[in-house]
Amino acid sequence: MEFRLNGVPLGRWSGEVGWVTFLFHVPQGLNTLEWRYAKDANFSAAVDAGFIDNVYLPLPDSSIAARLSILPLPDGEKRVQVQGLSGRRYVIQGSTNLAGWVSIATNVSDSGTIQWTDPQGANYPIRFYRAIAP
Repeated sequence: MEFRLNGVPLGRWSGEVGWVTFLFHVPQGLNTLEWRYAKDANFSAAVDAGFIDNVYLPLPDSSIAARLSILPLPDGEKRVQVQGLSGRRYVIQGSTNLAGWVSIATNVSDSGTIQWTDPQGANYPIRFYRAIAP
């Protein structure tokens, strides 16, 4: 898998790589971030996939990036916490496969922190969340 910023390769990974944090400087303004995955036809082992998680980008009107945290509750429900800009609208989306996303809540917070409990979270063995600022 390869990561490119504005067409320039900045990272390349091959083989089985565990979860690792990578940081790249993204200049102010319009940018193109691209992840490319190419299957090696000579080998077929493991999952033959690349996974990307927790991409943090600065919001267009602030240098403060929104952060999303998932807090599992004892009853099986999941609390989603979004920390971002006060007065900004955030749409929380859920997915069971990281391909199909469904909007499940929309919130605005005066303080910049939103806490929302997923009442359906216990119904899914695996559920992924993301927050977008439309």
